[in-house]
Amino acid sequence: MLLRLFPWIALLLVACGAERAETASPGELRRALAAAERIEVRLLASASGPAAEGLRERVALSAATLAEAWSVEVVVLEGDEPGDSRAARIVLGSPADALVQELLTDGGASLQEDGTLSWNGCVLLDAGDAFLACFEDPERRGLPLNLFLASDAAGLAALALDLTPCARAGLRFLHRDRPSLDLHLSSGGRSLVAGPGTLPAPAWQSAHRSEYFHARRGPAVNPQLARAYGRRVEDAIGSLEGWAGAGPRGFQEIFLVQSGERQRALAGRAGQWVAGSGSDCAFALVAAGVPDDGGAGAAACALRTHLGEPAAAWMLEAAGIDAAGSWWGSDLRDWGRRLAELGLLLPKADIVHAGAAAEHSQHILAPLRGLLWSFLRESRGAPVLRSLWRGEASLEIDEEAFHAWLGGHPGGLESLAPAARAAHLGRINESGFWRGVAYASNAQPGGGYDLRQLGQSLESARRQTANAACVTSFYAARAAPLAVPGAGLRHGRESLEGDLAIAQVSGAARARGLSLLALRPQLLLSESAGYATWLPRTRSIDWEDFYAEYRPMATHYALVAELCDFDILCLGSGLAAPEISTGQRESILSLRRANLSAVLEGVRAGFGGALTYAADWPGEARHFRHWDQVDFMGVSWFPSNYKRDAGARGQAALRRAWNAQLTQLGRIAAKAEKRLLVMEFGVRSTRGGTQDTRMGAGPADENTQEQALNALSLAIADLAQQGLEPLGLFWWHWDAAGADMDPERRSYSLQGLGSKRSLANIGRGL
Repeated sequence: MLLRLFPWIALLLVACGAERAETASPGELRRALAAAERIEVRLLASASGPAAEGLRERVALSAATLAEAWSVEVVVLEGDEPGDSRAARIVLGSPADALVQELLTDGGASLQEDGTLSWNGCVLLDAGDAFLACFEDPERRGLPLNLFLASDAAGLAALALDLTPCARAGLRFLHRDRPSLDLHLSSGGRSLVAGPGTLPAPAWQSAHRSEYFHARRGPAVNPQLARAYGRRVEDAIGSLEGWAGAGPRGFQEIFLVQSGERQRALAGRAGQWVAGSGSDCAFALVAAGVPDDGGAGAAACALRTHLGEPAAAWMLEAAGIDAAGSWWGSDLRDWGRRLAELGLLLPKADIVHAGAAAEHSQHILAPLRGLLWSFLRESRGAPVLRSLWRGEASLEIDEEAFHAWLGGHPGGLESLAPAARAAHLGRINESGFWRGVAYASNAQPGGGYDLRQLGQSLESARRQTANAACVTSFYAARAAPLAVPGAGLRHGRESLEGDLAIAQVSGAARARGLSLLALRPQLLLSESAGYATWLPRTRSIDWEDFYAEYRPMATHYALVAELCDFDILCLGSGLAAPEISTGQRESILSLRRANLSAVLEGVRAGFGGALTYAADWPGEARHFRHWDQVDFMGVSWFPSNYKRDAGARGQAALRRAWNAQLTQLGRIAAKAEKRLLVMEFGVRSTRGGTQDTRMGAGPADENTQEQALNALSLAIADLAQQGLEPLGLFWWHWDAAGADMDPERRSYSLQGLGSKRSLANIGRGL
């Protein structure tokens, strides 16, 4: 495999533009794709033979789905039909096509007599091999080119299941329909890594076998979890016969992995269910504390084999979720009832619209699609569903009847949120002082958390008697583009890291005995821009637009926190309370207060845990008017002494300085009749780090943090003696490490055993 793979990748890296001058940056390629009003899908001349007609139908259907989802003109061209130089291109072909050879021969490729492509005497492409690549179009400067290459029409048809273009330069190599290697490229196609790598194959063990699939687990996957998942898959596929009829379902190989990192390495991306390029192979995530897809992915693949492609893409997703009967571990009907009670039901037009995934939370859109299919199955019957699937009948829905059907399911969810909140608050109050550690992702789409490093960090935190963790997640006001070509359609909007990554962090923390968890979302303008709260807003319409973005984010994270069993959801963090704004008219401040109050009310209804707002400094906490809508007073506290050399003042001086600041916060909390929860606290591991904890510079000095922690422990004990006992504190940023961690975060990470032992003393006895 390595001999075949290395020259193939080496060819591609050279051919994609080692000699080609780049004219567009990665950001410019993304903006160009977003601004494109026309996309060309070029099907090259090699598409011939018995499978060619099926390929054309597949391409036409995928192109129509893309046009509806992106609201752009998508044109399918064949052979040498002239194109528009202003349109972004998607090219599907094989090694025999002249255009493909033109793109690749700069790297020394040659076409052999048998039709295979070779480089330095090695065969690069044979049956079952394919790749998808994205780089700047050499003939249309400034626009991305998406190239889908396979050896025959059947292979191209598998790739054409999803033609969603990508603007992020990269390539995915597929061997025998299975993703084998992903590489990031520069916009001109040059590799951003030193050389190609290979993926070690784990020792897969059989977990569950049925007539329609064989589930194999990796060595780290719990056998009981694997068998239970296999039974859910079998039940989901078996339920299809009731409406789809008897007939072939195909046979699937399902590989079960225990982490998103492992899944990303094997399949190119992470998710509950990630299919290979064909329909007979998939990688499913099965781990303790992490919700799986309940068999929805396998059921959808079985339907595609049995009935063919549906008339509209949403039907495949909907039927799979209906077959699973669950959403992220919750009963599908119960979850739909919860959405109805929260006023989050979408109109039918949005549920079935191909572009809805870019507008609505996946925890709203996807389950509603599954529920709509359930409603149709129960109210219309099997013949109507099969006609809808084939496009022989139009979709007509009585929305009132659909909503009544949702509300008529017994379950008693009206009382669920208060009961769940009481359980969370009981766990919080019985746990004593929250000695917590805080983490943040790197805000990279599809990744964000180094879970291997995080697991080691959580083990370290637990050894230092930590009992809580706070997870910061990022959400882009505008949906991020797909991470790699062929990444597949989304269920809907989610966090930049992926909601499944948050679930994995939650599961990892619980597995290591950290029983109290907080989730802290922050809104970015886009995946590559800064915090949305940094943008100046001086008019009413500016704040209306802001809350039109902030409200869906808050709702989304309320649902994530509910599904992942977080104890506290923390809003604020950079929002800046209206009361501390200067120079704005009272009408604007009133509008801001009303919107923030509505956000807090909506989140409180949707999340069964505790709610807090994190003020960015004591002055904001003092003026904030909405403490009555939350359970605790949250604050980010990076104390400063404003002396020339605070570190030299000694522990007693620090204790007095920080005691005064903590007492101020404690009294603000007491006045609001709330307990104080410090969502962020940190001191840099540099000389003078206690002088200004946000800006401390100078050489590394482990003693600074140890001295600061000892002073903090005494100051908290003093606060408790005044009857102002705080609920807890989270250290920012605990055990930061890794190549993707910026120097600022690393400087906050605790250095030295003395500092870590001192953390264990904070709040002891409270």
